Amino acid sequence: KSSLLNKLVTRVGGDSARVGKTPGATASVNLYALLGQAKRKSSVPGVGGGEAKPILGFADLPGFGYAKLSKETKESVEEAAEKYLGKRRELALGVLLVDSRRVPNADDRAVLAALYDMGVPLIVVATKSDKLKGSEVESAMESIRDGLGLPENQPLRVSGVTGEGVRNLWSIILDACETKKDELKLALEEGREKGGVMRMLGKAKDEKD
Repeated sequence: KSSLLNKLVTRVGGDSARVGKTPGATASVNLYALLGQAKRKSSVPGVGGGEAKPILGFADLPGFGYAKLSKETKESVEEAAEKYLGKRRELALGVLLVDSRRVPNADDRAVLAALYDMGVPLIVVATKSDKLKGSEVESAMESIRDGLGLPENQPLRVSGVTGEGVRNLWSIILDACETKKDELKLALEEGREKGGVMRMLGKAKDEKD
């Protein structure tokens, strides 16, 4: 997950997602913000520049399907992830990562079912496609598709090393964000939601008007 996060964002400065030596060892919910460009400092005395504001956030959740954690720790991080997913009203898209070289197991199917039950918009991404031989790709994707009961256009094949599929994934993420933004604005206008991110959207709208 960390390798893909780093590939998605060309880093100019600041922290990047740490890539661990042991896959599946993440035991926390790690949050990352993609910041917009800060406004330049004004030449007018007393008028300073603006700070860079977050325009998009990523949440790196523990990898349950391949988690090399103790039973107690695994249960704890699963509970934390479920609470996070259940309360994030502004969540635009869930990206479920599966290893291209593995056949989906019961944990993968359970996570997928849980995300569906939560109503989380979802795309399944097959990572490490660069590790496969050309002759192995189609059969590997078919195994994942059949194992998880996915439609023909999934999984999306992506490599954090070569960059394969990254542009397509970005397009899917941005489309999902636009859809969610429209949903949140509509909810605000109809008075169905008054707190949290809704209030921030409303404030931004008033300032713009």
